[in-house]
Amino acid sequence: MQTATKKSIPEMIREHLENNGTKQVWLAEKTGISPEHISNILADRVLLTADNLKKINDALGTEF
Repeated sequence: MQTATKKSIPEMIREHLENNGTKQVWLAEKTGISPEHISNILADRVLLTADNLKKINDALGTEF
């Protein structure tokens, strides 16, 4: 029996961007978060704050 692995929020955001052909630069522009910080969030190198998650969800129309 195989257990399902739960995806992290950054992983779900990355998949959403890829599936919709959306670039990280666009997300940075829409959220006001620097492209470098977006990259670090999506690579799980920095903590995703509730404020930044709200900005990302608002930009993407998602509820991660």
